[in-house]
Amino acid sequence: ASRGTDACGAMWRHLEDNTYWRWKSPKRTYDVALRVWESVIHKETAGGPLRWVALHARAATQGPASNNANNHPVAYRNIGVTHNGIIRNDDEVFRKLGVKRRALVDTEAISACIAVGGIAKAVELCEGSMSIAWADAKDPEALHLYTNGDSPLWASLADGWFSYAST
Repeated sequence: ASRGTDACGAMWRHLEDNTYWRWKSPKRTYDVALRVWESVIHKETAGGPLRWVALHARAATQGPASNNANNHPVAYRNIGVTHNGIIRNDDEVFRKLGVKRRALVDTEAISACIAVGGIAKAVELCEGSMSIAWADAKDPEALHLYTNGDSPLWASLADGWFSYAST
């Protein structure tokens, strides 16, 4: 929560039924932590064990947190993205892609790029800093990570658990 207190969200995939879910709230992590734990992380009783989960605490730099479309994970078509960093040319990205914008947050430019042309399109068009995690509802097996090196991204594999963090 020290990363940002304006909003929080999660995306996850259940291991057994291959379902992919997104959840977000325009509230501080502290205010919804128990709900997140009960309905997302500790979901083993409802949807089975989790294959992966991505959590995000947002510090709103662009687009008000009161509009939940601006909060992470930011969805565009079948893609959900959590992002740390700042994209400086998000309006230009939407013009180049020729697709409609739905939110005001810069992260939506990354989601739209991946939905239209994969991570290569995001790398090509998005200027600024980004460390991201993204998932595709059409192929929810994997949680993907990428950084352009301008926002820290750490990853670790220990005792059979893979974890990552970004600030």
